[in-house]
Amino acid sequence: MVPPLDPRLPAAVAWDDEGPAVLLLDQRALPEATRILRIRSVEELCSAISGLAVRGAPALGVAGAYGIALAERTGQDPDAAARLLLATRPTAVNLRLGVEHALGAPDPLEAAHRFLAE
Repeated sequence: MVPPLDPRLPAAVAWDDEGPAVLLLDQRALPEATRILRIRSVEELCSAISGLAVRGAPALGVAGAYGIALAERTGQDPDAAARLLLATRPTAVNLRLGVEHALGAPDPLEAAHRFLAE
């Protein structure tokens, strides 16, 4: 039996409507500290992914989907954003799945929220 998640723990990846921004639990700081990164551009997200602030297949997938949503919300070209994101971890299957899921959607943010829920 898997114990329930502690609601006090931050999500590994989340969306901040006020930014718009992607919020990342910086996994490099764990377990000593809990540090949340507020990512406001696709380039920042790529740096966080490359720098291993985001780890684990599910988190990479959600980060990729939110990266496309961030591009769309900030006026960046989603196709160019997809290329940048995929170049950060070319063999990460879930990253590719998240990017493609949001890239092909009429509303990338809604698609990213669905991807997270799935």
